[in-house]
Amino acid sequence: METKLTNNEVHEVIAAQLLKFRKKYGLSQLKVGDILNISNQQYSKLEKGQNRIFAAQLFLIAQEYSINIDKFYSDVDF
Repeated sequence: METKLTNNEVHEVIAAQLLKFRKKYGLSQLKVGDILNISNQQYSKLEKGQNRIFAAQLFLIAQEYSINIDKFYSDVDF
């Protein structure tokens, strides 16, 4: 039987992916915050999983990195 992830587990994966891709593309939290029109402190909370990211924000980041939005879910087993 396949184990289903909880909402919190999915958000943890997304948070980890945000950090991974930001570092991969060499952007600061300030720069990504600017892209999302939020402070770098607010963005930091997204990466730490303290706040949840909106779908529109995830889309904007994917657009900035020129990747498909599904890359943020690549470590999630559904």
